[in-house]
Amino acid sequence: MDSDALNLQTRRFRRGWTRFAPVCNRLAASDPANAAWQRDLWVSCWRWRMAHDTLAGMKQRGLFVSTADEGFLAGIREKLVLPTE
Repeated sequence: MDSDALNLQTRRFRRGWTRFAPVCNRLAASDPANAAWQRDLWVSCWRWRMAHDTLAGMKQRGLFVSTADEGFLAGIREKLVLPTE
């Protein structure tokens, strides 16, 4: 996959997340006893942690990480309240 296609994919993913996350958070907060909504929330957080670990690992190993992905990594750290490197 070339860098333009990857940047487009990253932007689409980020746009989808910014639409999904608030809805998921509101649903989970509105009904703490709803197991399905609570599970959706933790699964999305788990996936974000996996995305963070993958990108951070790439960076640590000296692999190419685009400027867009650097911004994505910073955003993930902020959402997950992780320390910056």
